[in-house]
Amino acid sequence: MEEYRKYFNDLVEHNFYELVITVDAIKSIVSNNNEANYNDSILTDFINHLNKRLKTIDEALVNLPTDTIPYNKLFNLLYTINFKIAGVEEFLNKYDYINRLQLSYNRIKQKLYRGMHLSEEAVSILETFIMRNDHNLDLDFLCNYYIKKCLNKEDNIEIGYKFFRELIKNKITKESKKYYQDSTCIILDIPSKIKERGFESQNSTFKNNVVLLEDDIKDLYYSGSKYVIYMMNHELSILRISSEINKGEVKTPLYIDATKDYILSKQDITYYQDNYPHLIFEQLAKIDEIKNTSEYLEKLGMHINNDEVENINIDIEESIKDRKRKYKKKDSYLDILFNNYIINRSYLLTEYPQLEEEYKIIDGKVILKDKEELNENYQNYLNKDNNFRSRG
Repeated sequence: MEEYRKYFNDLVEHNFYELVITVDAIKSIVSNNNEANYNDSILTDFINHLNKRLKTIDEALVNLPTDTIPYNKLFNLLYTINFKIAGVEEFLNKYDYINRLQLSYNRIKQKLYRGMHLSEEAVSILETFIMRNDHNLDLDFLCNYYIKKCLNKEDNIEIGYKFFRELIKNKITKESKKYYQDSTCIILDIPSKIKERGFESQNSTFKNNVVLLEDDIKDLYYSGSKYVIYMMNHELSILRISSEINKGEVKTPLYIDATKDYILSKQDITYYQDNYPHLIFEQLAKIDEIKNTSEYLEKLGMHINNDEVENINIDIEESIKDRKRKYKKKDSYLDILFNNYIINRSYLLTEYPQLEEEYKIIDGKVILKDKEELNENYQNYLNKDNNFRSRG
């Protein structure tokens, strides 16, 4: 009987290692094409090969008592394939693996809620859920739980770096989709020189995606650095603000000024580079970054220096007040630059309807409204603004 078991165990083991190679190949092909293309002959060959291996393994498992079946590593591997393959689905269902895995994950969550240590097997199951980005995964709780462990520089973080990285990526992607449905989080493993609108950037939003640097996430995981938490909040704030600017629903003077900087930054790469410290939409995001990060760290029980936060906010407010801008190596002012830019671009009033609060079209030219022409609500906003600028 022992030799009988050993034969089938060895058969499962041999086919398992073949399966690892096949599954990695399938996931690589699908990842490179963004979705499973079943007409792709190479992918089809790999899927056929995978199904043959599963059939051999299934025949071997039938001959093994349940208590000796090597479930976890086999089924965890299959479960990381996050698109449907008929043979895989049938195999998992036959052994009721998904339900058993869900029950195991629920027990793991309860342990984490109580701050209990996880076994290696529990960590393996949790990592499987993370890599699959399972819909039952409590992203908020898990991110908070493991970020806190990193910030406290605990010796045993439990999950490996690549799984922590995946948690961060999935969490930021989920948050970014509140503002743009096609948004995602991109993590670069090299010093980033993203050509966003032609300018070099590090952590940034790029085509409505949040871009983070691998090194910054590693600094959090291995050294407890807070830097990437500030960056995550900043880039999500930029997405929110750019979404609001593009929708044109916020019509306060401050947001209209942010719209002007936003438009000028989009049309000229050097404008963004030269004026970054004073760009209003970036400074508004900075205010949110400081506020949201401070609240988040306090929620995790971390000490916050409120005096330091207050000083940063004062500096930001001063930057917003400064309406000096550089353009083509010459000194100017935001309002003068924008008035000259918009004069022959009446379509901008359609693209950004909030600009109609300040501008009108006369003889095909876009010009500033007289103060008497401003609507009452907008005039009230201006009257409350002690830093109301010269209107060029």
